[in-house]
Amino acid sequence: MLCEGTGTAAEGTWNRDGVILFTSAGEPLRRVSTSGGVCDAVTKLEGGSNHLFPEFLPDGKHFVFVVLGGDEASQGLYVSSLDDPAPRRLLAGVSGAVFAPSPAGKEYGYLLFLRGAALMAQPFRTETLQLASDAIPVAAEATYDLNGQVEASASAAGLLVYGSNPGSNRYQLTWLDRSGQEHGRVGSIQKQRHAGLSPDGKTAVTVRAGIWLFDLQRGAETRFTSPPLSGAPVWSPEGNWIAFGAGKDLYLKDASGALKEKLLLENENLKYPSDWSRDGRYLIYTETDPKGRGDVWFLPDPLSKSVERKPIKFQGTEAAESLRPNLSGRPLARLRFERIRSK
Repeated sequence: MLCEGTGTAAEGTWNRDGVILFTSAGEPLRRVSTSGGVCDAVTKLEGGSNHLFPEFLPDGKHFVFVVLGGDEASQGLYVSSLDDPAPRRLLAGVSGAVFAPSPAGKEYGYLLFLRGAALMAQPFRTETLQLASDAIPVAAEATYDLNGQVEASASAAGLLVYGSNPGSNRYQLTWLDRSGQEHGRVGSIQKQRHAGLSPDGKTAVTVRAGIWLFDLQRGAETRFTSPPLSGAPVWSPEGNWIAFGAGKDLYLKDASGALKEKLLLENENLKYPSDWSRDGRYLIYTETDPKGRGDVWFLPDPLSKSVERKPIKFQGTEAAESLRPNLSGRPLARLRFERIRSK
């Protein structure tokens, strides 16, 4: 362990001077020496924002990172410095970028990021820290890594490596009526799971490198959480709250995304929420014990401000029990994933 007092690290970057810049869930970017010591905060969180995906630039002092959450107008890709950490926004609507060094004879490098499924390259001058021109497409199909960062890397010789998996585990949200007839598709084709409709049928929630909300009326999507807060979201009966898991923890967050997530339950076992009782008095979840068996539990009064919440085991035997979320909600139509296979 290099330092103590931090949450679960999601991703980081390492410069030639032996400085590691990393982020943890709900914390600012921090720095620590490779020899260990104190982890100092480098950025400052404001208005419920999250700072993610740090990437050192060639000088080892400046770095880019992404601001998500909080004020939508402040989200995007930023550049900052270890010496003068006042950040400056470069791009809006970017969920992570990596730097590609400049090929021989070029005055700039490139910031690589995903726009939909397309891998884009944005010319970027490292001497002035300014964008050089418009972004250009590099590949039609690329992927994120498990933490939600673009899965790409480039050498100084101009060789680019990126992840591409256009066929497997790629889905699109699809409207079906109760007879199974398709009535349209929603959003883009990408890696995602755990589809769920809000009770009023106006918003869909999915998981893909964090939890995302899709406004079905406006066709707009917004990030709701960032990794590692990304497990099996379920709506409260009134649609005001979303419960979700993160490994061994259960969380609650208001559906508007304006407030910081609230820890509901933590212990040593893996768990994920499954559903709510219709009156909202119980959150139903599945917990896996050390022997690998799943048991069904109730958490009373998940919306209460009281800290005295004692879970109740509903079903637990030598077999593995679990309860899957009700994905249909209350609308007459059903929203599901349609798997997209490569041709």
